[in-house]
This record gives sequence, structure tokens and C-alpha cells, in this order.
Amino acid sequence: MISVDRVDTDPALANGAARGTGHYRPPALVRVVAAAPYFHDGSVATLPDVLAPERLTSTFAGGFLGPGPVSGHRFGTTLPPSDREALVSYLRTL
Repeated sequence: MISVDRVDTDPALANGAARGTGHYRPPALVRVVAAAPYFHDGSVATLPDVLAPERLTSTFAGGFLGPGPVSGHRFGTTLPPSDREALVSYLRTL
């Protein structure tokens, strides 16, 4: 279990009355590349977009739910571009 504080997402979602525990249970990363689209609502199409800081801006056009920011789950968006690319390359090998 990963604390909502570490994931850096909307705490209201993790602490809500429906299923709120204050934690997330991340899925296994085996074959994560085949699990697209990503996030609970399928709003992000690709692994690079999951980590892209542009995903959080109003000009983001890569979301399945239309243009605009796809907020939440900011973990990894502050990595340098080379680290994001290396992480995506690694995830594609699993």
C-alpha cells in the first residue's frame, strides 16, 4: 500500500467515504505496456503521457476524455526527461 501523500494526488479521492483508506494499492507492473489506457478512468493513452508534466497543463491534448489537464497521480512527472525515457523503456521490458 502506498500513502496518498507519496502518490501526490487528490486526497479527497483516497479518503472518500466510498473506498477511502488513505492509500493506493498499485497493480503489478508486469505487462504494464499492454494495460493501456491508464488510470482508473482510462484517461491517459500512453506510458510516456503518464509521466509527462504536460499532462497536467490546460494545453494537453493526449487524454482520451478530451483536451485539457489530466490531474492526479503526479508521481514521476518531475523526473528529468532522460529519466522519464529510461523508466518508460524499462517498463516496456516487463
